[in-house]
Amino acid sequence: MQSFISFIEQLVELGAALAWPATVLAVLYYLRDPAGDLLQALADRIKDPRSEVSIGREGLAIKSRLEALEIDQEQTKSLTLQALGVSERGMQEPGTQSIELDADLLRLADDYLAIDDPSWSKRVRLKDAAAMQMADLVITRNIPRQLMAQQQHEGIILALAAASHALPTADDTELLVQVAGEAQRLHVRYRILMAIGRLIERGLVDSDQADAIGHVLQSYKRGADVSLRNRLAYTENLIKAAAQPGA
Repeated sequence: MQSFISFIEQLVELGAALAWPATVLAVLYYLRDPAGDLLQALADRIKDPRSEVSIGREGLAIKSRLEALEIDQEQTKSLTLQALGVSERGMQEPGTQSIELDADLLRLADDYLAIDDPSWSKRVRLKDAAAMQMADLVITRNIPRQLMAQQQHEGIILALAAASHALPTADDTELLVQVAGEAQRLHVRYRILMAIGRLIERGLVDSDQADAIGHVLQSYKRGADVSLRNRLAYTENLIKAAAQPGA
């Protein structure tokens, strides 16, 4: 009788020992399809030339600066449009636009050029904040983008690029290509490429314009820092992806 009881106790202990592994196997079995879908989606994202996700020696990498900047701009656009109660087509009628450049925009553009800080990261944050402030002003006051494109002031060119990224319009590609050669500051060039990338994503760039953008990219490679080189490569990939059949 004692041996029988001992046998039962051993069975109970064995069952307890096997319970956790069995539970894990059961969970993995029932989650096999969602897990497979997740891995496939990640693989597709990595292979997509438009993706900022890559795998290198250090594992999975996401170009956080690119995403952070674009998230900031999306948030700015969203807040602006919510405040105005307008859609992405919600620009005012041409007849209501001013024929003179806004004085407040000029002041902000001058302030942008005066930004200086020994810390590169802080300096970029200050410049990005200025860009978003000017974008809001351009959109809320419906400052004519054609008029902005006639300026050689790099602060105004930045404002045009920032507004185009926040609220792209069909005419922006031509305007940005027009002013691209006036931009000498790496930050302004970076923001122009950001805006061009948004226009490509929205299908607002035709093949002729893509060729013109290609020339801009080549000219921007001279003297580019790491951030700008990454953005140049990203924009080139966007152009190639957009040119593919069915894109």
